[in-house]
Amino acid sequence: MNKKSSPNSGSLDMLLDTMCNTFGGVCFIALMVAIISAALPLRVSDEENQEPVSEQMIINKETARLIRERDEMKVAIEIQKSFLSSNAMDSVGILSKNQFLAAISSNATEVVKLKKEKLELEDMLAKLTTDISYNSREALRLERLLKELEERLGKPANMKTRAVRTPVERELMGYRVITVWIRKNRMYCLHNEIHVDCKTLSGKRGKEFYFQTREYGGYLMDDDFLHSWEYSQLMDMLTGKTYLRIYCDSSSFARLCDLRDDWILRRKMYNWYCSDEDVLAFVEGYDGKVQ
Repeated sequence: MNKKSSPNSGSLDMLLDTMCNTFGGVCFIALMVAIISAALPLRVSDEENQEPVSEQMIINKETARLIRERDEMKVAIEIQKSFLSSNAMDSVGILSKNQFLAAISSNATEVVKLKKEKLELEDMLAKLTTDISYNSREALRLERLLKELEERLGKPANMKTRAVRTPVERELMGYRVITVWIRKNRMYCLHNEIHVDCKTLSGKRGKEFYFQTREYGGYLMDDDFLHSWEYSQLMDMLTGKTYLRIYCDSSSFARLCDLRDDWILRRKMYNWYCSDEDVLAFVEGYDGKVQ
């Protein structure tokens, strides 16, 4: 009897190999489909579901559209320029003619303006020459008259010279001071309560005195003031070691000069200051500056 043979193992291996290859092919196909699907662009419905349309996206889209239109217009302009270049000679000739006519008109206006200015300058020069000539003649006439007057008058034989004392300020100790205030051609004596109003305050440097003129106080400095009883009484007070201190405003300076000449003749010591203020302020202390 023949011996029983075992089943062929080669067919089983082939079956397993085929199944593995089929499964591997299916997996490869599925993987490729997934990769291709991911690489494909999303549909509009998917994009709307994934990301809503924002205002910035609309602005970017509109900007891109405008840039595209700008580029198109640039191209159109270049084409228009190239088209007009063929007629450049004719256009240049027309523009040159118009510019030439405009230049002629402008030059004519400038010429008229310059002629007008020239006439004005000539008139001014003629007037100036006339004034210079007149002034020269007038100066010569005045010099001639001055020489004639000098020859007629000459120098008087008994001519007197006036001696004026030079104001030299010096400091004297132990002198009593009498202060007057000349304001608006009136003399106010600070030691007279009828003339001024005094306020005393305490300051850092000691007592401070503020003087202000009263409405109906003071002496009127008219032409007869030097011969008045008030002025004589004031001069009688300037005896011994006493001097007069004056504060005067600008409007009363002429009266001060008259008084100064009289004080020089009387050999009185004095000192004066210019003050246009409404209030005189003093600090407690000694002032012995005299002239």
